[in-house]
Amino acid sequence: EGLSSLNSLDLPDLSLEFRRYKTLIPPNFSQPIPAMKVFHLDRGNTLTVSLFSDVTNSNELLNSMLDGSLKLEVSFLNASLITESLKRCGISESSTYILAARFNASPLEMEEVAKLINGKEIDLEELKTQANQPQILKHYKITSQELVISSLGDAIVCRIAARDAL
Repeated sequence: EGLSSLNSLDLPDLSLEFRRYKTLIPPNFSQPIPAMKVFHLDRGNTLTVSLFSDVTNSNELLNSMLDGSLKLEVSFLNASLITESLKRCGISESSTYILAARFNASPLEMEEVAKLINGKEIDLEELKTQANQPQILKHYKITSQELVISSLGDAIVCRIAARDAL
């Protein structure tokens, strides 16, 4: 009886209400890009990252970073080879999978970053599926026995922490 009485109620057209209130939102209001991830760091700082696949303009991005014409302070990394990217400081001219990162970025600034990249923005969780695991295992010297009792992420964090402690 409860459901049938609810169905018989004369409810207002919510789409009309939404359209009316939508006009009250300022046109320059900026929402975060759905796939970007914000990490909260110490002292109120943030690190915002977005992951892109099928990138077609990595050569142009690389050249703009090298010649200093890139207006935004942003880092681009080849997401499939992050360790090598960090060593070499960036992407190659043939990178198709890019992780863009910026400290203390506003949503509007990250939208500007996204406009620079000709590619598809994807969920950051996909980074796990695209990582070159054999190369990661080799670089961090992680054995299969260690992965029986620990996750790959934990093993990497332990090595980074140990290196920082030395």
